[in-house]
Amino acid sequence: LQMNSGFTCIACRMIFASNELQKAHYQTDWHRYNLKRQTVGMAPISLEEYDTKVAVFKPAADAESSSLFCTPCSKSFSSQNTYDNHCKSKKHVEEVNRTKKKGPHQPRKKKTAGSVVGEEKDEKMEVEDKKEKEDEVKAEDVNEEMEDSDSESWHTDNGEEEEGEDIDLNETEALPISCCLFCHKESSSLESSLDHMKTRHDFSIPDKQFCIDEEGLMEYLCLKVGAGRMCVFCPERRAGFPSIDAVQQHMVAKQHCRIDRSAEAMIELADYYDYEALAEDIESKTSGNSDDDGWTLVLPSGSKIGHRSLLRFYRQHLKGVDYDGKRGRLAIEKAKGIYSALAWTGCSGSVAHRVAKDLQFVARVRRRFELRVGVRSNKLFKSQGRYGDN
Repeated sequence: LQMNSGFTCIACRMIFASNELQKAHYQTDWHRYNLKRQTVGMAPISLEEYDTKVAVFKPAADAESSSLFCTPCSKSFSSQNTYDNHCKSKKHVEEVNRTKKKGPHQPRKKKTAGSVVGEEKDEKMEVEDKKEKEDEVKAEDVNEEMEDSDSESWHTDNGEEEEGEDIDLNETEALPISCCLFCHKESSSLESSLDHMKTRHDFSIPDKQFCIDEEGLMEYLCLKVGAGRMCVFCPERRAGFPSIDAVQQHMVAKQHCRIDRSAEAMIELADYYDYEALAEDIESKTSGNSDDDGWTLVLPSGSKIGHRSLLRFYRQHLKGVDYDGKRGRLAIEKAKGIYSALAWTGCSGSVAHRVAKDLQFVARVRRRFELRVGVRSNKLFKSQGRYGDN
């Protein structure tokens, strides 16, 4: 080797003849191991010493990894505690029983040279299945490690219902229909129980006017709380509480003494409701209020939107017609015509002379009042003081 080639590795204390050998050396596990030793201040080791260490530790690592591998489930685990909890799980037991029923794994037949197209399809399908299975295994491993990180103080429940499975409830464990859903009070009838839950727990049946089977609805809720030990409001919780007291305390503490009014939750109670009358009422109102002539659109608020081609008509500011005043004026004119026909002029003789004198007196009084007000306003006779005082 040329000492002055310039291609060296300080961590491994090596000299290389070319740049390609140096780059290949940087990608080896031996170089990475020496870098870690250099980080902690230890001297590098030679390639022979590194191979010896690998040969010593590899059997122990293989034995440990093989002991933490579940063959029926095809899953490997990072710790003994996680592996033990997996062996106790319900999925592992079902997989073992399924494997026993199917029998030992049968080896696949050798492929002939004439099945090239089928071979390529099978290989693609195997690769996709393997990727999906690895993703599922990784997700399950993460969940199990998170749950079993401190499993010594935890209790593993293997009897949980899996999501998506139907829950069979024992009807004999259901609460009586006259019993309160949120406490232990028993009433004489269903109506008394509903009154108690209304006043004590503020519970009411939603959309009661559309409920066609009120008794059946309460029987279902009593079955859900008593036999299923589930909250009447929580939609995401499928597993029940340990006891009826626990679920009742949960509903009172979380203020879940009501039925969820969301669309997803009301689907569960669809058998006890009939909203056809509401739909028909809405349709009748919509059809009754619709006056669509092709030029006007009526909004739900009652406002109307006109077509742009009629804009010049909408911009008009026409005065309103007072039909009541016009009607009264016509009546007066009609009465005058009747009086003229009867030769009535209003007054005559001494009466007319007295009315004229009264009008003259009123005119004189008004002129005097206006003169007095004008003089007071102009201050004609008020002293203004000596000149220069102002």
